Amino acid sequence: MIMAWMSGPTSIFRHKLVFNLLDRISPQKILEVGFGNGDLLLKMNKLGYKGLGIDFSSTAVEEFIKKTKGMPLTFSVRNCTAENLISAEDRFDLVVACEVLEHIQDDNNTLKTWNQLLADSGHLLLSVPAHMKKWGHNDEYAGHMRRYEKEEVTTKLKEANFEVVQLYSYGYPFSNWAKLAGDKLIKKKVKTEASLEERTKESGIHNLHFKFGKILINDLTLHPFYLFQKAFLNADLGVGYVVLAKKKVSEIK
Repeated sequence: MIMAWMSGPTSIFRHKLVFNLLDRISPQKILEVGFGNGDLLLKMNKLGYKGLGIDFSSTAVEEFIKKTKGMPLTFSVRNCTAENLISAEDRFDLVVACEVLEHIQDDNNTLKTWNQLLADSGHLLLSVPAHMKKWGHNDEYAGHMRRYEKEEVTTKLKEANFEVVQLYSYGYPFSNWAKLAGDKLIKKKVKTEASLEERTKESGIHNLHFKFGKILINDLTLHPFYLFQKAFLNADLGVGYVVLAKKKVSEIK
């Protein structure tokens, strides 16, 4: 079942943290893996960042090209995976992967691939859903394979030759409430007969649509709640993690 896409509280909170971290490193060349609906890519484009966006969903690429026709773009897009870029000589100052890793079976090798695509001392900026105890219907609908624990994230990054610079547990308490409500809504309205791969492809470009949603849920209306949840970023209470990690210069064994 495909519904119109709309930014929800969780994605708005996540994007605010992503851009706060982007300001700290000011990358010259960015690779966004799994850009989905293109919302984050367009925000980076608007701020003058440059680079490449890739997605393994041809629909995501086609829809992005359609909706950006005639717009000045500092990012190009391609229908491929990160593995397809390994043989190229280009390397990036930053790899961005928001809500991607949880869809991938071999997440350890994927992290190593992203590391290989970075220039020396480049950064990885990723987000993943947190805590398997929070697993719900939304995870099944989106094609998730797992949710992550804090120690698991840091260990996997270390094994992939990254050093964690900053880790936030975001969204508490508002996104926690939104997730509970979303799980109930999805249980009633959404069927999951589609394969895991099909759900993964659709999750990046479609989300639940609520009447008057964009009027009630946007950057402006949620800003006070974003400021409130910042008090809990270092407490492991949120629905997801936003992590900034730096590539170590030494080679992966």
